[in-house]
Amino acid sequence: MCIENRCVRNMTVFLILLTAVTIRISAVAIPRMMIHYSPVTKLNYNILYIMAEYFRIATKDFCNTLLPGAFTGDTTMCPTRSQIEAAGLHIKKGYTYAADQLVPEDHIERLDWEYTFSVTPATATISAAGGSQKFTVTSYKRQYSYSNAGNRIYVEGSQTNVAYTSSNNQTAGSGTWTAANDTISYGANTGSTQQSGTITWTQSESFGSDPKKTAAATHKQNADSISSYANPTVSLVYNSDIPASGASATMPTYSYSQVVHWVSGKTTTVTSGGLLTFTKAPNSGTGTTDPSKGATTAPSKGTTASSRTTVATVTLSVTLNGKTGTSGRADVYQAANSYSDSWENWTVNISADPVRIGARGGTSLLSGTAERKGIREWDSGSKEDIDGSGTPFFSIPAHSNGWSLSENILTAVENTGEERSVVVTASHGEGRNEVAVSQEAGVITWEYVFFIDTDSMSVPATGGTQRVNVSSLKRKLVNGKDSGETETVGFSIGWHSGDNFNSIDRSGIPEYVVFDVGRNTGNERTEYDMFTQEESGNTILFTCSQERGPAGFIVCGSNGYIERIEI
Repeated sequence: MCIENRCVRNMTVFLILLTAVTIRISAVAIPRMMIHYSPVTKLNYNILYIMAEYFRIATKDFCNTLLPGAFTGDTTMCPTRSQIEAAGLHIKKGYTYAADQLVPEDHIERLDWEYTFSVTPATATISAAGGSQKFTVTSYKRQYSYSNAGNRIYVEGSQTNVAYTSSNNQTAGSGTWTAANDTISYGANTGSTQQSGTITWTQSESFGSDPKKTAAATHKQNADSISSYANPTVSLVYNSDIPASGASATMPTYSYSQVVHWVSGKTTTVTSGGLLTFTKAPNSGTGTTDPSKGATTAPSKGTTASSRTTVATVTLSVTLNGKTGTSGRADVYQAANSYSDSWENWTVNISADPVRIGARGGTSLLSGTAERKGIREWDSGSKEDIDGSGTPFFSIPAHSNGWSLSENILTAVENTGEERSVVVTASHGEGRNEVAVSQEAGVITWEYVFFIDTDSMSVPATGGTQRVNVSSLKRKLVNGKDSGETETVGFSIGWHSGDNFNSIDRSGIPEYVVFDVGRNTGNERTEYDMFTQEESGNTILFTCSQERGPAGFIVCGSNGYIERIEI
């Protein structure tokens, strides 16, 4: 046996030493001791038991209370330091024992490692725009002491980081796991499906036969979703005009688009589903616009001539997904209103005043009208009766001798011949009409000339002759004017009244006659003879007087009357 580092083999000596130790123990704390194990007798055992009880030397039973199952067999024995350590127990810091020394109970401890392993966050959610999430991994071990001084007493300074491994089980999508910095990363998710996975961490060691601790965290990336809507962009145009009739509406051509911004950063465009509102600007024309469809009408332009006109100015507002956009102003036009005329044939009237011109010539005033009926058809569909009028053109045939035409004055020169006429034509378009104007024939008259160179003769009683030259002719007058033509006209001469005593030699007719008076044996006498011109009936009275015979005679004057009677 050993006591106070001294080995004794004699029980007597041991007891003496034990007594001395006991005496010291009464005054001081129990000293360190190491009892060397050797076979002993029952006495020795009892002594050892007393020592264990008194000095609290650890027995195997005690060790089993710290570490169940550490020792088997006779557990009343006190194990040495090497046996204690071999059983998995430890000598507390600050105490040193030889391998074969016994150890007090309060110098023995069981050291356990407690492993801590956790990950935060347990769930990581990443935006569809993409991004990364770093996980915070806590992995360490801490040593705790279990002894008769108390259980689970932390061993200061024992905390030690513990390595770990990790892996990513990507169940959907394509996340990128970077184990070196415990970071999961996602690019932009432009799809409609959520991406997800689970990361599992495993500590690289564990206490004893304990399984290695694991930790898990789920990660997911949201499916793409809409983040915002832009105001719609709207275009509006009216490509066709409202007809002048106003009979039909013009429909708009429009389009709109709305840019949709997604969380992922992508953009899409919406081109349908908007609420449409067409608005006609005030005082922008006579048109009427349907606010929901944009169809625009206007009243007929009727029979009013008009160019292409603006009848409405329209804007389109589109409300879509809570946003409203408005187009620019679009003008709506109504077609010009013009017309076309369809006509009947021209009706031409003509008159002349006078229609008969005298032979000496003159003028006739021509009057004429050109008229036609028609229908005017407007682009608007309206119709109206119309009248057309015009001034006809007057014409006469070429080589119309004696006639001339100046505008509406027809002139006839003097007509010295037969009656003549000309046809005057009035024409306008396809219409024609005629009027005949005539001229009297030239008027031929005769001027009769009838005279004698003397209208009386006085013959002595003895008798005598007298030549009387006669001029009997007619001058041709055309239209009252001397034409220069003459003709000889016969005449007759005979007793008219008074005494009938002379004889007349008519052989010189028509140039002359000769009166022959014989001797007068009687009284003075007078004879009246009458020259009568043929055709005209003009007469000349000729007086012939003769003196009385020797018994007397009568002297006749030139006028046929007796001037004197001589006896």
